[in-house]
Amino acid sequence: IPPVLVDATTAIEDKTFWENSGFDPIAFAAAAVDTIQGNDRGGSTITQQLVRSRLLPQSAFADSVYERKAREIIQSIRLTEAYPGTAGKQAIMESYLNNNYYGNRSYGVAAAAQSYWKKDLRDLTLAQYALLAGIPKSPTAYDLVQNAIEEEYTDENGKVQTRLVVPQTAQVVRRRNQILELMKTRSDLSDGTYTDADFEAAKAEPVILADQTADAWRAPHFVWQVRKELGELLCGEPQCEKIDTGGYKVITSLDYKMQRI
Repeated sequence: IPPVLVDATTAIEDKTFWENSGFDPIAFAAAAVDTIQGNDRGGSTITQQLVRSRLLPQSAFADSVYERKAREIIQSIRLTEAYPGTAGKQAIMESYLNNNYYGNRSYGVAAAAQSYWKKDLRDLTLAQYALLAGIPKSPTAYDLVQNAIEEEYTDENGKVQTRLVVPQTAQVVRRRNQILELMKTRSDLSDGTYTDADFEAAKAEPVILADQTADAWRAPHFVWQVRKELGELLCGEPQCEKIDTGGYKVITSLDYKMQRI
């Protein structure tokens, strides 16, 4: 996992990741004050987020939000104790980045790099690393394909083509730029690799996505609609991890043979 991607992630999600015990009381208190004042924001560490998404049993969510939060904090501290030192932190970070949902049916950062840009993770640009780091907070809202528009351009042969471009005014691009600004002073692993000019250039980099080829599904539009409705049923929103990981057998009204006829 490229160090710059780790730095982008810790810069926005958990600036004390390498030092904290799995819980950051100062960040938690600041988030609580902001929430009371009507500016709701998260104060969870990366370890807490991993515990919440992967390590707490479903029964832990049955009680009040305060009891769930207490369990989350306790287990985060225990996880950090079980994986001590720098090697332990690296293992926690590896699990976090490889389990996150990054929109566009992509689980893990390597899958997201392929999904959005058809690139290996190590070949991304500084701006693209920052984009990925910003998505897990809200994969539905920050999904790059969902935010993209079709744009015409002239290729090197003078032929007019279309491509997917995320506008610079999109919320996910503004979040990318926030992360790049934070990285100027919060890059523990890649400090000195990039100059302020590099970060400013990354803020101006256009967000151009690779061609999103259609899935090799029969009746793909029908399948997408079914997935959307399943997401609403299972998670309350169109994009839902449980669709892919829940082990469900889905029976629909489609008669594919009749449809083809």
